[in-house]
Amino acid sequence: GPGPLLVLTSTELGRLIGAWARAEQGMVITAVVEGPAGIGKTRLSRELAAHVRGRGGIVTFASPLPAEAGIPGGVLRDLETQLITGVAGEGSERAPPVANGNGTEVVAAERILELLRRAPAPVLLVVDDLQWADPVTRSVLARVLRQADGPGGAGSPPNRGCLVLFTVRTEAADREVRETIRALRDRPGSLGMELGPLSDDEVRELLALAGEDETGPVLAL
Repeated sequence: GPGPLLVLTSTELGRLIGAWARAEQGMVITAVVEGPAGIGKTRLSRELAAHVRGRGGIVTFASPLPAEAGIPGGVLRDLETQLITGVAGEGSERAPPVANGNGTEVVAAERILELLRRAPAPVLLVVDDLQWADPVTRSVLARVLRQADGPGGAGSPPNRGCLVLFTVRTEAADREVRETIRALRDRPGSLGMELGPLSDDEVRELLALAGEDETGPVLAL
């Protein structure tokens, strides 16, 4: 039967699967999942990634560490290299480094868009722990989303559709990251979710699955 973590994330996973269904129709969708450390954001992202792979989608998944926040474009290069592999196959070239500078960011955004246009299947692009992503990566991905909106942007949208999922550790997000999150959630058609503590009913369901007595009072931890 399903494990406790699936109980925790079943509703949220359903919403993300719904967002992926829209991406499969050729749309470019943004999703932002916020919550404290350990609440299940990474597990939720990986469950969605498994669903996408099962449906033949291309998955790129980056989980930046705190030390990577000072490496300009480091997370973006990882994502682009994975995307190149998904589009062109194993043994393809690695993505070039991305330096600071608006002109360079424009070029990097166009490279990502071109890969999305060439993708043989819809793409799931995940940045797990956005608060540790460097400013260049955040800027380029925001530019990609603006341009992917079509006539209002400088580029054209991907042919196959794309879901860009960001998870954010709420307590670790600084002012700049919060501004990025607001901009992402303001994008038309975006999906925003905040994971929080379980309700009493959810705690009782977890206890029942674990074989514990769920008839007594539920203590808030």
